[in-house]
Amino acid sequence: MDLAPSVCMFSRFVGIMLPSSPLHALLMDVWGKPLVVTSGNLSGEPLCISVEEGLEKLGHVADVFLVHDRPVVRPVDDSVVRVTDGRAMMVRRARGYAPRPVWRTSAAAPDVLALGAGLKNTICWLKRGVAVMSQHLGDLSSAASLNAFERTVEALGRTLDAVPQVIAVDAHPDGPTFALGRRLARKWNATVVPVQHHQAHVLACAVENETPFPALGIAWDGTGFGTDGTVWGGEFFVLEEEGEPRRVARLRPFLLPGGDEAVREPSRCACSLARQMGSWRTYGLDKRLERGLPVRKREVLEAMMARNIHCPSSSSMGRLFDAVAFWCGFDGAAGCEGHAAMMLESWAAEASGEKMPGDAYEWVMHEEEGLLELDWRPLMKSVDEDLLEGVSRGCIARKFHESLVNLVFDVAERFCLDRLVLGGGCFQNAFLLEGLAGMAQSRRCQLSLPQRVPCNDGGISLGQVAAVVRQWKGSNMCLAVPGKIVSVNETDPLFRLGVVDFGGVTREVNLACVPEAVPGDYVIVHVGMALSVLDEETALQTRREMREIVENTDPL
Repeated sequence: MDLAPSVCMFSRFVGIMLPSSPLHALLMDVWGKPLVVTSGNLSGEPLCISVEEGLEKLGHVADVFLVHDRPVVRPVDDSVVRVTDGRAMMVRRARGYAPRPVWRTSAAAPDVLALGAGLKNTICWLKRGVAVMSQHLGDLSSAASLNAFERTVEALGRTLDAVPQVIAVDAHPDGPTFALGRRLARKWNATVVPVQHHQAHVLACAVENETPFPALGIAWDGTGFGTDGTVWGGEFFVLEEEGEPRRVARLRPFLLPGGDEAVREPSRCACSLARQMGSWRTYGLDKRLERGLPVRKREVLEAMMARNIHCPSSSSMGRLFDAVAFWCGFDGAAGCEGHAAMMLESWAAEASGEKMPGDAYEWVMHEEEGLLELDWRPLMKSVDEDLLEGVSRGCIARKFHESLVNLVFDVAERFCLDRLVLGGGCFQNAFLLEGLAGMAQSRRCQLSLPQRVPCNDGGISLGQVAAVVRQWKGSNMCLAVPGKIVSVNETDPLFRLGVVDFGGVTREVNLACVPEAVPGDYVIVHVGMALSVLDEETALQTRREMREIVENTDPL
């Protein structure tokens, strides 16, 4: 079938929606030809749920409105599912799937409300050990989206007759769910538990598949706030029976000049990587940068990175995809999230029948700051050499994907693990997944793939619930402890640190979530992060009660 260039311009896949209700079937019978349909909302806003709202906001978008007299009680978007390696994988979990339970654990576990992430948001309630996820809610980037988000929290809570003891949030202190979580915690007298974004990714896949431990978790996505104050996105974790996932490896970090602008303009990522090449840097990369970036803009980006002006450090695999796509010929700004990466996947798939010149690209692994660092510089040098030799973009893209497959299993071998757990938006890439599945079979490894729960940020809320349950299993004590601030380090506002005294024992604590806290204040601390400021009387009373619990507990 010949399609217009504007249809599926970023992907080799075409999505088809069959009639999902009698009304749709009747409409198709009357119309008699294909229809272009879309969600009933403007980009970044929630679904319109009344005729008046739809006509007002979408009158300039739609050609025809089909209206009815049945009120919309709970707006639910369309689900999106794709088949990869013969298995159905969830991309967007909504109509037809939500709110079905997605996981069961001990009924004695605390009741948890997990608020998910700021993008592709879902929430997840855990009540009496049963985890129930909401429908896809989208990006929490507008006031209307946040209002719809809060309505869903209340509606699903009423349906389940649930009141949370713990509220799990993304650990980014400036994220939309963090502030909301603190407010809801005051309303319900619940404990707030921050969960690191990429730990949530791998835990979501692990609990969905009931993966035996130990296992190697691989979290590859765009960007997420790391516990060290940098931007993560190319991470490996060891998952044990207890405790939080232990970060053991990462991509070599690079700068993102302009922050979020680097997400929209892959050329910025390419410029950053080229700057770090050092002795690996050769003519091909420079030539491509000269063609793809105006001289003045390149000079500005170089100056920003040299002076570290608005250039966060990142280990993001998603941004590495963007840079390689740029070198393969992607120009301009990304038209949507993942645009450059989708083009790279399409080019790789197109070249699957071609004879590939040379082997997959090589990586170098070495220890750095207590982590196994995965150095992409030799890979980029090989890309450079292929560009100079005139190798097709499809072959370069294919060799890049195959190098990632090899990297995963090289790291797994390094840590002697044969169970692999995947999480993060990069694993929506069908070409990459097919390569991983084939390699896992040949090496007799167990590969856990997200299926019923999205591997993208739509699965974060389930991972947050799993993190809280793991903490609960590891301790029958309180989830948070009061302490007194001794000193504060104000060097970095996003990673504000302080020394906190817990009755004679001092620890370094992240104070980013309590910018108002000063030495002498009492704070409630959970897993190394201060969550809120307490008055002295409450803090000391809590400490006395905790001491009494310990003293009166039979050690046997």
